[in-house]
Amino acid sequence: MEPVLIVAAVAGAGWIIAKVARVLEAGEQRWTDAVQAAAAQLGLAFHDRSSLERASAEGERAGIWLRLDAPMAEQGEQVPYTRAVAEVGLPDDVDIREARLGLRGPAWSTGDPAFDRRVRLGGDEALLRALLDEEARAVVLRGLGHGVKVAGGVIQIQRDGRVRDAAELVALVEAVAAVAAVLRPARALARLEAMALHDPDVELARAALRERVRLGPAPALLEAAASQPRPGLRLEAHRLRRDGAGLGALAEDDRLEPDVRLAALDCLDRLAPARVPAIAQAILVGAPDDDTAVAALVRLDDAATCPPTAVARALLARGPAVRLATAACLAHTAELADDLLLPLLDDADEVAQVAARTLGRRGTPAAVPALRARAARVFAGPVGQACEAAVAEIQSRVQGLRGGLAVGPAGEAGGLGLPNEGA
Repeated sequence: MEPVLIVAAVAGAGWIIAKVARVLEAGEQRWTDAVQAAAAQLGLAFHDRSSLERASAEGERAGIWLRLDAPMAEQGEQVPYTRAVAEVGLPDDVDIREARLGLRGPAWSTGDPAFDRRVRLGGDEALLRALLDEEARAVVLRGLGHGVKVAGGVIQIQRDGRVRDAAELVALVEAVAAVAAVLRPARALARLEAMALHDPDVELARAALRERVRLGPAPALLEAAASQPRPGLRLEAHRLRRDGAGLGALAEDDRLEPDVRLAALDCLDRLAPARVPAIAQAILVGAPDDDTAVAALVRLDDAATCPPTAVARALLARGPAVRLATAACLAHTAELADDLLLPLLDDADEVAQVAARTLGRRGTPAAVPALRARAARVFAGPVGQACEAAVAEIQSRVQGLRGGLAVGPAGEAGGLGLPNEGA
């Protein structure tokens, strides 16, 4: 290429680059001017652009934190968009958006069919019910029509590209501010309190009580809930108050359903663990079904204790889940339990494995022949391995006793022999 042409091409490219830079700078300045004007109208603090960030505005108005900015979205290449955001302290799981593309509304009804058809809700049902009264539903629907949504507990609206018109920016911020105003958790306090004490759905009442306490101290409400006739609500109140006496009274009350007593027992375990075994024993003795018995046995196992031998014997006549949990608990017994555990070696594999492990911890040398016989069966599998491990553990325990018995194949029936004192 001729030198003259090269110089002309370079000059032309430079002119184009300079022209593009001027256009970009003008666009950036228009955005900055629009944000500054919008901030002045909205009463927000204006942040001028820097080498790292575009101009933005933010501040608090009527208890609502507002922000207007233009971040970059990664979509193959960096694409800016305009965003207005409002925050009022909603939990992160709150999600409110238009139900599109087959997305269904909430599993529960607000009582407003038009709202339920158009809106998909996510988050704590009690809080959303308390917030979404008739006024709030109308405002939310209008906001959704403008493109407002709530995601991650943040009220926001977005527009592609940078909006450089101050009036339009003000409208975006006002749209999110209007929705934020009706979704402030403080609006829900009275309704949450009413739901906690009077909603017929006890689980919803408990959720309302939790949410109300999350939003701020409510000692009078907790006192009232602790006096309610509904055990589930009393349980929630005692738990939130960390009231060990109240939780203990619920756990010990044999007139209540076992699930309430067990839930109270779990809460009590964090406050007064020494009380748990005796109450679990009482629940176990009166357990009307296998699920309750297993739950009580698990708590005894966690507390490193077990039911008396007579109770354990009766439990082993129940279903497989109870037999398994009883076998696990017997690892904590101070009594001889070979006669309870050895028959379980012929039980279902899962029960037999637990019985073998417990025999390893608590079994006597007299259990070794049965363990060896079970391990020697064809296709003994994991049960056989558990039996072999139990024999080794018993042998280790016995040999550890000075002058005690040794367990080994030299003993009669593969079982017992005296250690060789002359060795």
